[in-house]
Amino acid sequence: MARLLFSCILLLELALFTGFLGGMGVLQPATLIGLMGSSVTLNCTCQCQGRSVHRSSSRWDVHHNKTTTKELWRGGDGKQTLEAASQEETRYAGHHANYTSSLAIKSLQISDAGTYVCTINTIIPPPIREEKGQGTVLRVVGKCQGPVNLKRPVKYN
Repeated sequence: MARLLFSCILLLELALFTGFLGGMGVLQPATLIGLMGSSVTLNCTCQCQGRSVHRSSSRWDVHHNKTTTKELWRGGDGKQTLEAASQEETRYAGHHANYTSSLAIKSLQISDAGTYVCTINTIIPPPIREEKGQGTVLRVVGKCQGPVNLKRPVKYN
């Protein structure tokens, strides 16, 4: 009986230590639609139930198709750690605080369409855990050029 009790306690401690009970998950919206030339902000939040997390960081990646992934921003505790590699990438601005991360994209272009995945890492206390969101599909639509006529033309015989 004592051996069974010891085994149960050991399994419980292992589950708590590895995070199986006090689970973590990253929530982010499934879809966002933006107008070409405008700005959008993508958000995600870590659900760190049952964990006393003192430090965390986040990262935003974009997937344009199944084979192309690009890291856009990385930061934590108010620090941005990924420098913009080109003038093009200065359109992206990220922020991370209190287990919440956001990525702002200005001057939207059709090429910005894709799936944006937020990853949150909890650093202190150990073990370091990495959780990814399901991804937000960003759709970019163009602006209308002039008035749109919704009436069908009338045909005369």
